Amino acid sequence: MTRIRINSFGGIAPRQDPLKLRGDQAQVANNCRLFSGSLESWRESIDDVNLPSIPTTIFRYAANQWLQWNSDVDVVRSPVPDDQFGRVYWTGDGDPKMGVAGEINAASPYPTDSYTLGIPAPATKPSGALNAHSNPASGASEEEQRTVFYVFTYVSAYGEEGPPSPISDEFEPNELQRVDLSNLVNPGAGDHNITTKRIYRTLEGEYVFVADIPLAQTTYIDEIKDSETGGPLVSEEWYSPSATLEGLISLPNGVLAGFKGNEIRLSEPYVPHAWPPSYSLTVDYEIVGLAKLNSSIVVLTKGFPYISHGIHPSAYSLEAIEINQACISKKSIVEAGSSVLYASPDGLVRISGGASVLTEPLMKKKEWQALNPSSIVGVFHDQRYYGFYDATANGGFKAGFIIDPTEPQAGLTQLTQYSECLYLDLEEDSIFFTEENSTQIKIWDEALTLQTYTWRSKVFVTPRPVNFGWLEIRARGYPVNFKVFADGNNVFEGTITSRDAIRMPAGFLADEWEIEVSGTERINSITLAQSARELRDG
Repeated sequence: MTRIRINSFGGIAPRQDPLKLRGDQAQVANNCRLFSGSLESWRESIDDVNLPSIPTTIFRYAANQWLQWNSDVDVVRSPVPDDQFGRVYWTGDGDPKMGVAGEINAASPYPTDSYTLGIPAPATKPSGALNAHSNPASGASEEEQRTVFYVFTYVSAYGEEGPPSPISDEFEPNELQRVDLSNLVNPGAGDHNITTKRIYRTLEGEYVFVADIPLAQTTYIDEIKDSETGGPLVSEEWYSPSATLEGLISLPNGVLAGFKGNEIRLSEPYVPHAWPPSYSLTVDYEIVGLAKLNSSIVVLTKGFPYISHGIHPSAYSLEAIEINQACISKKSIVEAGSSVLYASPDGLVRISGGASVLTEPLMKKKEWQALNPSSIVGVFHDQRYYGFYDATANGGFKAGFIIDPTEPQAGLTQLTQYSECLYLDLEEDSIFFTEENSTQIKIWDEALTLQTYTWRSKVFVTPRPVNFGWLEIRARGYPVNFKVFADGNNVFEGTITSRDAIRMPAGFLADEWEIEVSGTERINSITLAQSARELRDG
């Protein structure tokens, strides 16, 4: 008995000869949804919001409120617990920026307004003079002197405090004197929404809080007792991030991370405007992008990848990952649960406990390069990597592919859909995207109508030349279009409209057989048999 039965449907593995593929692998798998072992179709996309202009980056701030940019921008939500200001942070649009609710979404196009991330340090030191105290304490004496220094900081409307000014000159007031501070200058040019100046003076070797004054006020009379001072200055190193910081990501410990050249930069935990200069690490190669892996940072470069981790950003460690695979597309980088995926010159790389080229069993370097991997834009959804590429420079197409990182041997499926602008919405568990040169945001796989799939089997070789007389396609619904190939020739094609087997042409023998199906209905199995009895057996 000679029979071909396909009970499970997989993707393509271009590295393998069509004769050497596994029984469930394919030569062609376009628009195939292969989640259950059966052959299914993706749904069409549906329209969501129409944007005012063509975007490069989109970010869903709230329902029907999409932030958009015409450059590659990295956006994160505030790491501050229960942030009352609804803040978001981003890099890639000039200086690093911050937006707040009510301003970022005041009017379309969004973001309507934003602030430069970080609070500057005052440029000049406070001045002052000693004068008679207006209400000295009982028993105060001019014999009792103390030595004090002053600094002041700027504070925004959102409570963000910057680093201190230069230290004042020394003052030595006695108990009958006060210090009249002056030269509490306003900040220079910049959009930080600074509303307050905060004054500190020394007490027992540290700077402690004295008073907050309005931004417009440039003088202050200090008659505060030591017992009335507040907490210590904590913002000594809370400098603004570099103006060229890029690749912003958010970590579970409240830390934001970005990079500049070959330097990794980290923020103060839960203080996203503060980027102490000492919270930095240097790698040997120019950084392409960052990704979160649990509580660690995966650093993708033009050379080795690295991993950095620690309890506090002041003590993060750094080590190289032993795989010679550079990252060639920042937008290909995705966080995939317990791993990170990115495009390298040789294939799609997976970093988890170790590192490997995920697509190596499926594609040779030449086949991977034909996709123009430097153009890949990726997203991770439902445990699968979706990559979209522009291979027109190599004589190919603009298209996409899907791969399951946990089961790469199942093969790739190809998509006729193409996009350079993707957004994964975790709350709705959906992929939002725009098509090329379009302002229309769409939602992947949400319509009632189905896309048309095409799936072509491996080349099955029979022990001896045969003539298959029967074809049966068991599907959830019909019609299903088919083509049967024998020794490379199309010997039979048509449309099946029911579960009933149909007769195949006679009068020839062949030992290499393939079948191609297309349609929208779910297919559970395909059988080629020499007789009706073979269809029923097994």
